[in-house]
Amino acid sequence: MNALNDELTRTEQALERARKEHGEHNARYVTLLNKLAYLHVRLGDPEFALPLAQQAVGLDRGLDETPRRATLLNNLAVIQHQLGQTNDALLSYQEALDLDRQLLGETHPQYATHLNNLAGLHQEMGMLDDARTFLEQALEIDRSQLGEDHPQYAAHLNNLATLLLQCGQPDDALPLMEQAVALGKASLGPKDPKYASRLNNLAQLHVEAGRLADAAPLFEEALHVEAESLGRA
Repeated sequence: MNALNDELTRTEQALERARKEHGEHNARYVTLLNKLAYLHVRLGDPEFALPLAQQAVGLDRGLDETPRRATLLNNLAVIQHQLGQTNDALLSYQEALDLDRQLLGETHPQYATHLNNLAGLHQEMGMLDDARTFLEQALEIDRSQLGEDHPQYAAHLNNLATLLLQCGQPDDALPLMEQAVALGKASLGPKDPKYASRLNNLAQLHVEAGRLADAAPLFEEALHVEAESLGRA
């Protein structure tokens, strides 16, 4: 947390320098403003982050249209999503995807990332078929452009497995979740909190299937990883 606060202070100082030297209507200022919003989200304050993200998008609309705007819109959507502003988040995600499609094409990894985020929103809205379509499309992009050993592929695979479990398809979810755990261990390392989260997901799947003996060691490993992670923080 101290490191985040230090980074927040440095970003605020850099933002002020950029404003004094170049004004607010430039890419440097917009990028720093977006970073400041992101840091406030990481510090657990999305309410404070929202107007910063909105300002970044608004300022960027006065600049040349680049893939940066899709990233800004996606980040705004993430904040809106966290704050329960579902309709606004949906519009921001969709605009980000439209820009990705126009400027980068439908096979770019950024397009896959934004598809994954849109899928998460649809999943929460109960639109599970749409969410599955988006995730499967994202995974195909990941596989072809990044390869199956890339962390992004493993993350999106885990999300699809979780969705299938929510859809009542545990048998389909199990091999995907096992693969996501194995890939996560290889790409993230066995001490990463994200790896622990995937272990928990796999353990929970075994619990719901009544395989308690399979679930127990996964829960224990996840707790061990989380404890080590907290010890390093």
